[in-house]
Amino acid sequence: MKSEIRTKLRVLLFLILTLSIQTCAVQEQIKTTTKTGVSPTTTVSCCGPSPEEMEWIWPELMEVNPPVVSPGGEFEITGNGGYRIWRDERGVGVDETARTFDLFLDGDPFGKLQCHIHHCEGKYILPVDISPGSHVLYTEGGSEISFDVKVGD
Repeated sequence: MKSEIRTKLRVLLFLILTLSIQTCAVQEQIKTTTKTGVSPTTTVSCCGPSPEEMEWIWPELMEVNPPVVSPGGEFEITGNGGYRIWRDERGVGVDETARTFDLFLDGDPFGKLQCHIHHCEGKYILPVDISPGSHVLYTEGGSEISFDVKVGD
């Protein structure tokens, strides 16, 4: 009889622990509207601080490689940032959940920039009809970076 009760208690405890872990792991999509209305998609665990308690560390575009690209050519952007922090009595916490930020080319939507654990990157193809000269890429809340488009060698 006692062993039967112990077994049932162990099963019950296991179920309670499993349920609490699963509940804490529930993820919800949150749209955070920025001053210009562009919203990076963020996944935040229900067990951390609320989004209102977090501060954005926006993406900083560091490099376009190659720095000179031909129309229709492929290039890569790398950067850092793209995460959120919060402060409480224990210090500073970091939410390093992967995020996607809208990327703009000369003011027009161009693609998405992926950021995860302080690193941002993406590979892109320029439109074939882009004009030669200097162009600007930027992300919402983040920095901008210039690169050149050159036709021919």
